[in-house]
Amino acid sequence: MQQSSRRPPSYPTPTHAPVRPPAAPASVQPAAPTKLGAAPAVPPPPRVAPAYGKRPAQDVVVRTMGLKVLSVAGILHASLILMGVVVLLVMAMGGDARVALVIRTIKDGNTGLWTWTLFALFTSFVLNAVMLYNAIATLSLIPWSERATKLWSAVWLALSLAAVIVNLGWIFPLLKDASPDRFSFARTLIVTWLHIASGVIWPALVLFYMNSRGVRQAYARIAGGASAM
Repeated sequence: MQQSSRRPPSYPTPTHAPVRPPAAPASVQPAAPTKLGAAPAVPPPPRVAPAYGKRPAQDVVVRTMGLKVLSVAGILHASLILMGVVVLLVMAMGGDARVALVIRTIKDGNTGLWTWTLFALFTSFVLNAVMLYNAIATLSLIPWSERATKLWSAVWLALSLAAVIVNLGWIFPLLKDASPDRFSFARTLIVTWLHIASGVIWPALVLFYMNSRGVRQAYARIAGGASAM
């Protein structure tokens, strides 16, 4: 029998790697059995985010009735004096006879008294404008209002004491000599007592109350980060 001279067919070499079958999943080892009667392990609770955790209670300072009364009285005091100074300026520029008599008498009597009068009017206007702003800040317990109130009280008290001495010693006698009917003893006494009440007694009370223990503690807590209520 004659053998066939045919050669086996040649196939091209494959260019891709053969596909391997997927590996078998790793076997999960079972948890170790617990002892009889022992409680199973409990996972720890999740940590609470800081935004939703418990926050420390913030210190709150309640304004006392004394501070409220002090602030409201300061607003009224400053507003009345500011309006009084403005009315005097309007009357002086409008040619009022009474204001003109006072100005002429002080001017002709002594140049130093006239300079003092202008200085006292200007300083009163500035101090009461500051007091109006500061009284509103005191009502809100703003930290700087404590020192500002004490400073205002001391300056206003010193200015008022000097004004009382100058008025009683020099200005009132000049006005009484110029017009005895208009500047009688009764009117002079009323004006003097009003000046003492608003310029001496009032700032002394404010200075005394602002140095009290309760007010100092309240401002100390506000400076430490507490909120006013």
